[in-house]
Amino acid sequence: MDITIIGAGVAGLSAAIAAAQKGFRTVVLERTPNLRAGPGETLHPGAEAIFSTLGVHDAVEKNACGRPLGIAHNESETWRRKHFGQTKDQAWRGYHIRRQALLEVFLTRAQELGVEVQFAEPVLNITTQTSKRTRITTRNKTFDSTWVINASAHTKATTHTIATDYDNASPPLFVAYGYETTTNKEEVAWPQFSLLPWGWSWRAALGDGETAIVELYKSKALLTTHKPQSFRTLDQNDAARPFFTYLHAKHYAYNSFAQPAHCKHICISMRQAIICSE
Repeated sequence: MDITIIGAGVAGLSAAIAAAQKGFRTVVLERTPNLRAGPGETLHPGAEAIFSTLGVHDAVEKNACGRPLGIAHNESETWRRKHFGQTKDQAWRGYHIRRQALLEVFLTRAQELGVEVQFAEPVLNITTQTSKRTRITTRNKTFDSTWVINASAHTKATTHTIATDYDNASPPLFVAYGYETTTNKEEVAWPQFSLLPWGWSWRAALGDGETAIVELYKSKALLTTHKPQSFRTLDQNDAARPFFTYLHAKHYAYNSFAQPAHCKHICISMRQAIICSE
């Protein structure tokens, strides 16, 4: 393979599509047995140009739950609406789309272009074979490639494998994904972001009275104390995800390694993934 990509999330599949468009033989390794569940994504209007570049614009438009004009931000218990911006002729609109739908659009496009996507293949080890080849060992297979792109949100495991020096960029954190039912359409017309003493909260409408929620907590105890009673988790295993820590790698062990993405910065991840494949 020319390029091996770790992680079949939005960033990983974007990188795969961009690489395949330029003729690179590409494989994507995903640790889970299928596409990862999640309540949804709110994307900046700048994603529209990326969707067009990747050839998924029409499919994303078809599956989007809405095109918000901006984000509502809670500042000192006061809600303020922050518009994305506008041109002379029209306002800029972002996207809100269920994560599963977005991933399926990207997966379909990647496979159309000949990308090989391997599920249930967690990366166990990365070693340098030659100055120009890197070997990735998973649970069941080995993959040799010229370039490796880490697009996994699980940065700790891969960073420990490929980084020679790194800093903790955050304390241990807990995240909860889920849904709420609301009858107040005005309340969720704009995606909502709140900074809270114990972390942050994000909400966005999915349609049919359902609201997607992602909440981040500074400890498991705070999650247990402050998680809303109306919060419905994706499944019984998602009540409290194991803690994770963001890491910043200062030096990589392998010259062929590129890391375009860290967690939720989806638009930046897609743009950098394209750059990495060029």
